[in-house]
Amino acid sequence: MFFSRKRRGNPQAHTRYGRGPLLTNNRSSGARNRKSMTISNVSMPSLTTIKRILIGLVACVITGAGLYVFVFSSYFKIGNIYIQYDELQNENNSILDYFNPLKGKNILTTDTNTIVNQIHKDHPELQQVTAKKILPGTIQIHFSEFPIVANIEQVVDGKTLGKMMVNAIGMPVYGNTENPNLPYIKIISETPKVETLATMKNVDTAITVPENTVTPEKSEVPVASAEQITTPPENPAPQTPTLDPTKPILTAETLNYILKATGYFEEKFGMKIMETQFLINARELHIKTEKYFTIWLDTQISYERQFLKLKKAMATVDIYKVPLNYIDLRITGTSGEKVIFKRKK
Repeated sequence: MFFSRKRRGNPQAHTRYGRGPLLTNNRSSGARNRKSMTISNVSMPSLTTIKRILIGLVACVITGAGLYVFVFSSYFKIGNIYIQYDELQNENNSILDYFNPLKGKNILTTDTNTIVNQIHKDHPELQQVTAKKILPGTIQIHFSEFPIVANIEQVVDGKTLGKMMVNAIGMPVYGNTENPNLPYIKIISETPKVETLATMKNVDTAITVPENTVTPEKSEVPVASAEQITTPPENPAPQTPTLDPTKPILTAETLNYILKATGYFEEKFGMKIMETQFLINARELHIKTEKYFTIWLDTQISYERQFLKLKKAMATVDIYKVPLNYIDLRITGTSGEKVIFKRKK
């Protein structure tokens, strides 16, 4: 009776504050273990993935159909080849012969550049050739020719070998015909039958024009004697050319020089040219003017430089009033460039 009983603890009756000891919950631990051992469910492909697969399949089908049309179908087979002519352009059906073997071939795999290069090689008179592919099966050809620039008369040993018109690169275009609206050039292959400086007699005056000096029109120009004239080297032995319609009569450079020199003279000196002669062996240009005198030029020297000498010399000789036989602008002496002229008797 005097012994006191132990009270039964009531966990709900007492409240503890503060941090209590960690208790191990066996039940919750087992649940976590079971959860970690569970196999996740297999997810289904997303809508984006399905779309990509379908797009890939459609692309494969389209590619296969395209390859079939490209390789086996006749849709891209070449069936029409024609030349597109410009207004007033001459026909040249021989160009079609290069492209006709392409008929029936696939236009997408056909190489036209090789054919164009071959045409340029075989026909240098053509300035431009183009081949345009027009799908599904047409090739359009266009070409242009170098312009015709001069009438040529080729003289060999005093005899006319032929007359023709030439284009801008010196190729003969039309034979035995001429265009009066174009310049006339006579090509002479023999040594010119004119007085050379070594045998020249009755030379009236040799005018020395100092280099890099501009002589006023009314100033006096020093005069050199005929003995002071430098004699040019002898001309090489003449070579008789042959007339070949597949080769240029003149090089493009020489032809361009002749045309520009004659045009420059007419423009700067206001005097028409009656005839132009080019001496192949001597490489000289002889211009016969409407005043019936001839001007000699060296085609290896700038024509502007040679005509400048003539302009300076006009203070001594008036080419418009003095009757002259010829004026030689080719010579260069030790004391300066010279202008040699001979008066008519």
